Amino acid sequence: MLRLHLLAALLGAAFSVLFLNGYWKTTPPERGRLAAGCRRLSCKWQNYRHKIVCDQDKNAQRQSGKSQSSSPKAKAFSSAPRRSSPPTPHEKNTTMLSFWLHIPKCGTSFGTSVAIYGIHNSQDISKNHQALSTTFDRRQLLVVVAMFRDPDQRLLSAYNWIKRTSGCCTVDWGWEPPVFRPVLEAIRHHNISPGDAIARFTGCQTNMILGRGCMTQGNISTEQVADAKRRISLFRFVGLQEQWTMSICLFNYIMTGRRFFAKDELEFKEPGLRLKNFEKDKEAHVLIKPIGAYDASLLGPRHLDVADTAIYLFAKERFVRECEAYNITKASCYLEPLPKPN
Repeated sequence: MLRLHLLAALLGAAFSVLFLNGYWKTTPPERGRLAAGCRRLSCKWQNYRHKIVCDQDKNAQRQSGKSQSSSPKAKAFSSAPRRSSPPTPHEKNTTMLSFWLHIPKCGTSFGTSVAIYGIHNSQDISKNHQALSTTFDRRQLLVVVAMFRDPDQRLLSAYNWIKRTSGCCTVDWGWEPPVFRPVLEAIRHHNISPGDAIARFTGCQTNMILGRGCMTQGNISTEQVADAKRRISLFRFVGLQEQWTMSICLFNYIMTGRRFFAKDELEFKEPGLRLKNFEKDKEAHVLIKPIGAYDASLLGPRHLDVADTAIYLFAKERFVRECEAYNITKASCYLEPLPKPN
């Protein structure tokens, strides 16, 4: 009898709460919360007799929550890329394949690292320096990886590469024969200075982000620079040629979640970096030493690459931010064997 009285008292209290507080005037969500409260009261009252049943219900709810959160749809939603912040490590974006924005004189050796994970089908592998298409949408930009370089150093490196390498630097650099032939002739055979021969070809890195050839000449507006920055912010990876080791470590971390670099990834081609006593110092964190930088004054006192300077500084800011976020340091990155390409 005592139990029946207790049950009647609980039901009466619940009835009073519902109607005295205008239950039928409440919205459906509010009704749901009230009903859930009544169920909790009932469960507590029955707990001394049906504790196992209540526990089973709770466990079922937990399992249901786990199964929902682990569903492919939930995972896809939770891992949706947000490029206002650094990319999450091992962010697949439905594929680990990458579109390599290969800017001339920004590190051809980066191709070794990209090849480990594979080239995206949007890239034409027959083109050595393929610019980004103007039609690339957000999804396509999210798989782009690129190395950037100080604009003056990149341009002087291009000058020296032209000077000592025959057969290079033609249409794949984004300029037509009537333009590049006299420039190559002047550099290789007439010893024309960098300032007179090549300083006017500014905006290479910005051009390629916007879908044009590296050596395309023409004014680049502030709006176009802003659009190039927007695109960079969506890239899967941004590295710096001057910070090669840390860039490779960051790239591998983003692709695998592990901080490492391999010997073959550090064998930078001239005029970049060299391995120093590799076999002797293979356990050391600092494996390379820089070759001296070019003298930027050779481009002339009035030379200024406004667009590429803005793009380079923007890329550098992101690179530094991600190294800090992911603890990419000389002490945290280790040497490992080169993974097998996909």
